[in-house]
Order: sequence, then structure tokens, then C-alpha cells
Amino acid sequence: MARYIAGRLLQAVVTLLGVVTIIFFLVRLSGDPARLLAPQNATATDIARIRHQLGLDTSLWSQYVHFLSQALRGNFGYSYVQDQPAMHIVLSRFPNTVELAVGALVVALGIGIPAGILSAVYRGRWPERTLMPLILVGQSMPAFWSGILLILVFSVRFHLFPSSGQGGLRALVLPAITLGSLSLATIARMARGSFLEQLDRDYVRTARAKGASGMRVMFGHVLRNALLPVLTITGLEAANLLGGAVLTEVIFAWPGVGQLTVQSVNSRDFPVVQAVVLLAAIVYVAVNLLVDLLYGVVDPRLRLTGAAP
Repeated sequence: MARYIAGRLLQAVVTLLGVVTIIFFLVRLSGDPARLLAPQNATATDIARIRHQLGLDTSLWSQYVHFLSQALRGNFGYSYVQDQPAMHIVLSRFPNTVELAVGALVVALGIGIPAGILSAVYRGRWPERTLMPLILVGQSMPAFWSGILLILVFSVRFHLFPSSGQGGLRALVLPAITLGSLSLATIARMARGSFLEQLDRDYVRTARAKGASGMRVMFGHVLRNALLPVLTITGLEAANLLGGAVLTEVIFAWPGVGQLTVQSVNSRDFPVVQAVVLLAAIVYVAVNLLVDLLYGVVDPRLRLTGAAP
């Protein structure tokens, strides 16, 4: 297991280096931030001076080497717009995104897993015929459309929840449902498929033949085995929620990393964009590694092999 973890950590380092390299060069294709920061009546000399102050007057290779050397020291540069450490700005917004992602994950798991189990247990009957079309509709509806519909119905029409901003549980409800709807559908379909596969196994038929009740078979035998693929997709969805809340945060004016990303891209604030992408990559890698380690908790047989499937 120690060798497996060491190998995954090495892969994580290579992945993070690749992500940082790609985003470093991509953001510099978006334009010159010096022209945005300069006043309208600025001369070419003024723009050149701003570019020099930002360190953008050297070659891309020199800028890249300088960025990596500083990043290894924990310095990810200063925001061009706010003149503060870029990572500090991102981390100050990150708890808001975590709050939204946790709320969305609660919605996805709280509805998705029971819906998937019911669809598997009652396959071919009305619970499955009712739930699965609703789940597919939720998966097909983009976040910007579902978010606007929720605002129109529950904020504008019935005045039940705030339409934007952060502040308490009521403000979290609509953004969490909007962000969690796609993950809900994915988790429900995975849970349904996993439980259907286990329900057709020989050990389930044997347990039923010995007189075990349906609840005992479900929670004593099927649940643990069926949780492995659900655990995998939940980990991936959790990382997606943390890194993919851009549209939801913009629609609901949620002050998180997603909204910060849009603002930074529009203003060509390279250091902040790089810090956002690096943090998102770290979250993805950490969550995937955690999921692999949790395999051994869910299925003790995997601890004997020293690796996750």
C-alpha cells in the first residue's frame, strides 16, 4: 500500500506540473493585461511601463521559469487588479465554494442514492418509471437554465428563497439544488446500475433461499458491495462540484471561486487565474487519492492487494 500511495503522489506531482504549465501559456493567449489596466489616454510608453512593472516584458520562457521558481516557494504572484497575493485571494473565496459544493453534494446524495435504490428494487414498476424520467430530465437541463427557472418560481413568484447572494441556509437552497442536479442524476444512475448488478448475484439468491428478509439482504449483503462504484463516482462528483461551480455562482451572485474565475479571466488577471486552476487541480488529485484509500475501508479485501481497482 505504501508503494501504491507513493506512486499516486508522484503522479499527482506530474499532473499538477502539467496543469500549471498548460494554464500558464493558455492565459497569455487571451491578450495583454497592461492595455486593460492602462487609462484610456495612455501612451505606448505608459503601456510599456505597466508591462514592465507586471514582468510581462520578458520572454514567455523567462516568465515561466520565474513563475515556477516562485511557486515552489509558495509565492504565486500578486493580482494585477487587487494588488494582493493571488493565492490569498483565491483561498479567501474557497470556503464559500466549499459551502456551496457541500450543499450540492448533500442534495445529490440525499436524493440520488435513495432514488437509485428504489429504481433497482422496483425495476419495471411505477417507482422506476416515475423516478428515472425525472432523473434524466435533471441531467439534461443545463445549470444556467435550471437556475433561472428556480429563481423565477421560488424567488420571483413565491418569494420563498433569495434570488442571489450568500447568507444563511435559505440563500444556499436554490444554488445547491441547481449545482447538485447534474450530480444527482449521475449518482442515481450509478446507484441503480450497481444495485441491479448485485441483486442478480448468486449470493443474493442464496440469502433469499435461506429465508433472509429483503431488508437484511439489502443492507446486510448488497449495500456494501454496491457502494464501491457509487463511492468512486461520488468522489469524482465532489471534485467536479468544487471546481465546476462557475455558472451557478455567476447566476446566483455567489461570492466563490467560480465567480472570481470569471472576473479574473475578463480582467486578464493571470496570477489569480493560475492560482484558481492550481487549487482546482490539487482538489481533484486529493479527492481521487482519498477515494482510492477509502476503497480499503469499504471492502477490506482490497487492503490485502495493496491497490485499489
